[in-house]
Amino acid sequence: MLEMIFMSDVLEEYKKLQVKFNLPEMQELKTMFQFNENVSDIEEVRNEMTNKIFEFMERVVEPLVWCNNQCHMIEKSMLTEEESKDLFSTYKKTQALKWRNNLLLIKPDNKESAKLIKDLWDFWTSFEPNMSKICMKFSDGWSDLKFKNEQVNYHG
Repeated sequence: MLEMIFMSDVLEEYKKLQVKFNLPEMQELKTMFQFNENVSDIEEVRNEMTNKIFEFMERVVEPLVWCNNQCHMIEKSMLTEEESKDLFSTYKKTQALKWRNNLLLIKPDNKESAKLIKDLWDFWTSFEPNMSKICMKFSDGWSDLKFKNEQVNYHG
């Protein structure tokens, strides 16, 4: 019973911030970012969102941007010049969001967390379809990948 009252308080706090900052519905956030039902405050909502976005960026996008190993170089060559520019633009946006989040980790502020949640949501609505498209492109690209067997001469 106490947990239900506590969750009710959290939802009420969120609803106030939702109206003030035009935040998405809590259920939309929970579904999209797959976090548990027991978030205790706005800071936890922000943490759940940033964890998902930043983990994906570190595991998938950052290695593509910086070509950490051979497979990333192959994947980057599968992108058009425009897709590469868009990917780097997405990376830059994420880095800016990450540093705003870092500040909130050392200096919590509900108002700034609410603003960041709104910005993360807006970012995600364009990020998710673009990344889904790239993931499918790479899946298809790796399935159809063929290397040419050509003699290479050294001209040094």
